[in-house]
Amino acid sequence: MKNGRGGGYTTRAAPAPTTEIKSMFFISQAMDMAMIKTTPPPPNNNKEAAADMSSSSSPKLAPTTNSRHSMEGRRRHPLPPSPAPTSSSSSSSKSSSSANKLSERIFKCLLCIFIRLLRSSRVADLDTTRNLQQAGSFSFRIDTTLHVAATAAAKEYKDRGQQDHYGIFAIPDAIVRDVRPYKNLVRFTSTSLDLRGFSTSPLLTKLRQMLEALQRVDLRSLSHQQKLAFWLNVYNTCIMHGILQHGLPSNSEKLLALKNKATINVLGQTFNALVIENFILRQPSSVKEEFWRCDVDVEEQQVRELYGLKTSEPNILFALCCGIRSSPALRTYKADRVSMDLEKAKLEYLQASLVVTSTRRLLIPGLIHSNMHDFAKDMESLLRWICEQLPTSWSLRKSMVDCLRHLNMETEMEDVIVIPLDYDFQYLLPM
Repeated sequence: MKNGRGGGYTTRAAPAPTTEIKSMFFISQAMDMAMIKTTPPPPNNNKEAAADMSSSSSPKLAPTTNSRHSMEGRRRHPLPPSPAPTSSSSSSSKSSSSANKLSERIFKCLLCIFIRLLRSSRVADLDTTRNLQQAGSFSFRIDTTLHVAATAAAKEYKDRGQQDHYGIFAIPDAIVRDVRPYKNLVRFTSTSLDLRGFSTSPLLTKLRQMLEALQRVDLRSLSHQQKLAFWLNVYNTCIMHGILQHGLPSNSEKLLALKNKATINVLGQTFNALVIENFILRQPSSVKEEFWRCDVDVEEQQVRELYGLKTSEPNILFALCCGIRSSPALRTYKADRVSMDLEKAKLEYLQASLVVTSTRRLLIPGLIHSNMHDFAKDMESLLRWICEQLPTSWSLRKSMVDCLRHLNMETEMEDVIVIPLDYDFQYLLPM
C-alpha cells in the first residue's frame, strides 16, 4: 500500500516477539556495581567537582516537558567559560590527539560489549530459520541474521539475498546487486541479547574508567576534523550507553525519549544526544524544523560557540546511529580520515538501502527523505543528488540513470516511493 507524497509503502505490523525483551536494568545495575567496587574516587581537591565526577559517569536526566532539547542543569549551571588557549603548540597537539584517541577507545569498548552480548546459542539459529521461512512474503523487515553460527539455510539465503539488512530485495521486481561492505556486518537486534554472566565482565570496569577520563579531556586546540571525529564517536557512544541504561527504542516517541535521556559527560559538562546532534554537529540551518523552530537561549548559543562545528557537514547523517533499523552501520571515526570515512559511509548506505526495480520504480529510504533539506529542495532534486553521488561504474547508478531517463517528474511521481522509517531496534556492527 502506498502512502504520503509519492506513495510510501505501509509496513505490516511486526509479529510479537516470542520472548519479551526486558529493560536493560540489570546491565545498568551491573555497570554501577562493578565500578563502585573497582574504581577509586577521582583525584580532585574540589569537593563539588569530585561529587560531580563520581556521579556523572552514569548520568540520569529527568524527563523534561521540552523534548526538543535539554541539558542537565542547563539553566542552573551555565556552561563554563571558554578555556584559555594553551601556551605550547606541541602539548596542544598531544592533548587534541589524546581526546580523539579516547573517544575511539570508548566507542570500541562499547562495540565489544554489544558483540559480547550477541546470543551464540541455539536460539539464534532458530531465529534465523524462522526469518528464512518468512522471507518469501513482502516486508521491509526481512531478517537475515549475520551470525557466525548461521545454518546452511542461512548461508543459502546469504548468497541469494546479498545480506539484505534493510529488506530491499524482498520488494517485488527489485534489482538484486552486491551491497558491498554491508554484507560483512553483524546484525544485533533485541533477540541477540545474552545477559548471562555479563555483570562480571571487565569491559564494564574499563568503560567506566574511560568515561571518567572523558570528563577531563582537553578540547581547546581541536581542529575541525578532530572535533568532527571526536563528536561523532561521542554521539554514537552516548546512544549506545543510553540503550544499555534505559532500554531499546521501538517507536518514534521512545527514540526521542532515549535521545533526551542518553547523556554523557565531556569536560565536566553533561550533554544529551539531542544537544550533541543539533547544537554541536549540525548548523542551525540544517537542524530539522522541530528543533530550529524553538527559541535558542544563551546556553545553547554557548554550546555552539564552545563546542559546535563551524561549517556544515551534510554527510554526518550517514554516521549518526540511533539504534533503529533504518540507521546506517556503526563505525569508528578517526580525525585524519574522517571526511573520507563519511564519504564511504554515505556511499555504502546508499548501496545497501536504495531500491530500483525492473519496472522502473525508485524507492528512497525514509532516513534520507526525512533529512532531504541537507541535500535538496524537493524530490526531483533529491533524486538527482542521489544519482550524482554514486560512482558511474556502479550498476545502481546505471539503473537509476535509466529510471530517471524514463521518469516524468510531473506526472509519474507515483513511481517514486518513500520507504517508511523502521523503528525496530537494530545495530549493524563491524567485527
